[in-house]
Amino acid sequence: MKKAEEGITLMALIITIIVIVILVAITVSAAYNSGIIQMGAKGAKDYAEAAIDENKIMKETSDYMESVVTQIQELLQGESFNSRYVKVGNIYLNSPDLSGFKPENTYYVTYGEDGNSETIYGRMDKVEKPKAQEWYDYENKKWANVVTVNDEYITYWVWIPRYVYKINGDQTVDVKFVSKKDKDIEIAYGSNGEVVDVSDYKLPESFTFDDQNLSGYWISKYEIQQSEDTASEILYFIPQGNGKAITTSNPQGTYTVYVDGQKVATKASLPYTLNNYQDVCLVSETTNKIVGSKKKEESDKNIVVDLSGFNESCTKYVTYDETGKEEEGKNIVLDDSGKATNIPLNWYDYGNKKWANIVTESSGLKSYWTYIPRYEYKIWPEAKYVEIKFIPESQTEPDKDYQIPESFTFGGKQLKGYWISKYEIQEK
Repeated sequence: MKKAEEGITLMALIITIIVIVILVAITVSAAYNSGIIQMGAKGAKDYAEAAIDENKIMKETSDYMESVVTQIQELLQGESFNSRYVKVGNIYLNSPDLSGFKPENTYYVTYGEDGNSETIYGRMDKVEKPKAQEWYDYENKKWANVVTVNDEYITYWVWIPRYVYKINGDQTVDVKFVSKKDKDIEIAYGSNGEVVDVSDYKLPESFTFDDQNLSGYWISKYEIQQSEDTASEILYFIPQGNGKAITTSNPQGTYTVYVDGQKVATKASLPYTLNNYQDVCLVSETTNKIVGSKKKEESDKNIVVDLSGFNESCTKYVTYDETGKEEEGKNIVLDDSGKATNIPLNWYDYGNKKWANIVTESSGLKSYWTYIPRYEYKIWPEAKYVEIKFIPESQTEPDKDYQIPESFTFGGKQLKGYWISKYEIQEK
């Protein structure tokens, strides 16, 4: 009797490997709807039937397994902002690569089924990524969009997945989305997971940058919006009771309000009262566009009220009650370095236009003084609005589009701030 040959055939090995990959995918996430299982089953069947050319099978199997293993690795690592080649609807494409965006400045943008009805879905670091077909559906020309918001600078971005194209005889263009490869060959899958021959298609040069193959790229959808240029609306805070409110230079209609990246109100009128917040973003429901964002003003952070030049024996704090009535307080007390050690609670709050005040009295003459902290300013001509930011002594150059008044430089030295006489000197 002839002894059975030991070992396994090449085809049996290939099929065994594919089955193992499928089992791993099921174990990682049974609910993951990327088409891996269908792709594997279909691939195994196709390879078993196409055993004539083993070299071709080996190459296609290698490419297929590389794609599957990459997806499994990303599943094990949890949600990733990097791109991956996945099935969305009936097509495979590279998902949007969000790794280059700052989550705290980037909002997902979604659209209705008609491709209109733009909605700011939420900020990247505060909401879960929208489900693929809610966010984009390239089969139906629904593109992935995000918007970055940096104060008054607003930019909308659209994702272009990696693709190859071919011009047909009737001058129509056939486009296939392909996976990112580190080789010369591009790989594309059909709706059933079959490998599509794209050898006679062309890859646009824009998908190669610095000798690296890109899974896709983001392009600016419009010109960068800036309130100063569009003269539309400029955000700023105003005091309201014991807190703050957000408004604009030209409120129109109602607004959707996002606080710290999450939607908190719709159909809101301005001014809108804020409680606990670090970042506020407004979307106009009239224009359906983002107006801008504003971070919490920490107005006292860079303010150091310098009392070192005053005499303790004749200098008193001046405070104000809730009605705005002026009251003279206790004398200042300075340590050896000239720093005040007994500053009254709530002596000043520059964010709410409550300035630091003192009064000096000598030889029967009284003088009231107000402290001007170091600041930079920016003029918005169209809105007739001046924005002021308090800055530290160490900042000698203004931020972009801002100016530092010359009064904060004296004798070649930078000043923390300075005192000015509030009224004419009074005789007692």
